[in-house]
Amino acid sequence: MKFQAIFLILFGCFCEFSARAPCGGDLTQPQGEFFSPHYPHLYPSNAHCTWNLTSFDWQTISLTFTFVDLESCCDFVRVYDGTTDQAPLLGQVPGNQGNSFNSSSRNMIVVFSSDYGWSQQGFRAEWAFIGGAPCGGNLNEPQGEFFSPNFPNNYPDNANCTWRLQSSNGQVVSLSFKSVQLETGWDLVHVYNGLSDQDPKLGVVTGNQGNSFTSSGNYMTVVFCSDSWSTLQGFRAEWHFIKSDTARKGAIETTPETHLTKPSQTEADKQTLKIFSSVTLKTTTKASLEATPATEPVLPPQTSPGQVDCVSGRMNIAISKSYIDSLGHSWSDLFLGDSSCKASINNHDIIFNVPLNSCDTWRKIHKGYIIYTNYIKMTKLSLESIRTLFLLEVSCVFRHNAIVEAFYETKENEKPTISEKGRFNPTIVFYNSSSFSNPITEFPYLVNFSQELFVQVQLSEADPSLHLFIDSCVASPNQNFTAETHDLIRNGCPRVNRLHIYTNGVTHYARFRFLALMFLRTHKRIFLKCDVVICANDDYNSRCHRGCLPRKKRSLSSTHHAEVVTLGPILLKGPEEAAAKNEE
Repeated sequence: MKFQAIFLILFGCFCEFSARAPCGGDLTQPQGEFFSPHYPHLYPSNAHCTWNLTSFDWQTISLTFTFVDLESCCDFVRVYDGTTDQAPLLGQVPGNQGNSFNSSSRNMIVVFSSDYGWSQQGFRAEWAFIGGAPCGGNLNEPQGEFFSPNFPNNYPDNANCTWRLQSSNGQVVSLSFKSVQLETGWDLVHVYNGLSDQDPKLGVVTGNQGNSFTSSGNYMTVVFCSDSWSTLQGFRAEWHFIKSDTARKGAIETTPETHLTKPSQTEADKQTLKIFSSVTLKTTTKASLEATPATEPVLPPQTSPGQVDCVSGRMNIAISKSYIDSLGHSWSDLFLGDSSCKASINNHDIIFNVPLNSCDTWRKIHKGYIIYTNYIKMTKLSLESIRTLFLLEVSCVFRHNAIVEAFYETKENEKPTISEKGRFNPTIVFYNSSSFSNPITEFPYLVNFSQELFVQVQLSEADPSLHLFIDSCVASPNQNFTAETHDLIRNGCPRVNRLHIYTNGVTHYARFRFLALMFLRTHKRIFLKCDVVICANDDYNSRCHRGCLPRKKRSLSSTHHAEVVTLGPILLKGPEEAAAKNEE
């Protein structure tokens, strides 16, 4: 009976680790790790395991062995640059020494073999697909697919990519968006019925809803534009060239109940003098775009009077000197909100650079935005009266995940407006004690194994009307936080023992502490990354006021502004540094 019990226990352990670390497999995710069979226990005798790594067409594969413990005489790992073990050999991993390999194409094969003799702990390997989809290109194959830049990773900020599709004569282009993850309203794909973006527009793709388009000739142009903040995975699109007599020329394939509305003035083509009334497509799956011209014209955008940057808790305003001169005013008479907030000047611009919460700037929350507004004014003296003129309205608009700029002049007798959606730029800093009075300025930060680490995340400009909340914070041995991360804080709640949160979500900074030994016992260095939320202090439905949510993470509402901050590396002190510290 004892023998049976022991056998069952051992068999149970064998199954558990076999499931955790299988012998071989197909690896197609952009990054990850795999192990020798039964890892972290001894691998079996007579093992023969093959892992097939396959990336996207435009990517190569980077493979790193982070732990190796093999019987050096008889057990080995070989890495091949191709689809089989007949491909060129990139190298063999020694018995107890890690190594790194890079493929020359999208395929890599890893083969592990052990003999019938002794076994060791095995190996641990990390892979990552390197490179991303290109930004634009000329596409003339009969069919294929293209992707947003960097796909399957997030597309970059300020992307501007153009794809030109050209079919043979007698054929048209059919395009379908199969996967779409774009920031709604801010990151857009424009599809044009011709060779350039000056040709008629077939439609716009944004958000997460795909669509299909068909050209009327043998050209189609696709333009992808992203703004300067917050990116997602992007899109995957497929095209086919089809005979022109089987296509609905210039058609947009839609789902039922699709509504097409007239473009806004900022989206309209600069050369267009008419816009279209709204069109509703109810039950058809394909429809030509036909509309009745509206009565109002679309005017070309006028020259902006200036610009404003909303960064790090400040308004940086630059007004064209020639614009003020054209109004017959002197720059020295201008002020922002309060008559004490005067301007400075350079060769071309009149400059105001002030904190967001100064110069009588007021804040309001409107439809999910935190809006700071002020006016550039001047005082006009006459024999009869003293009059204050409101020349320009200036706004900084903070949204949870987007930035756009909008500069425009209003109609006659209305104030011109300059606005920008901006970022708060919080900072993250280590301190040497719970008093949070002496920040650590040396990096990398060398610490003792049992040392407590004190962390503060704060707004770069203290604003009593704003609160900062740490929603999540992770530690990783990798600066890019891709292969391995460990939760410190999740949903505003501590996720490790002996982590203490001093304050979170009740003022313009958040503070916590944790022990270095939780991570430095297994890693030589760690980095921190925290996702933080900025809320208005009087918004009692905000994420800051809800605090720790241990059961379920709730999505951030549009009244919040999200930022990411990183810090590191933290390194364990060597014996010499530790001894010197103890002597001190």
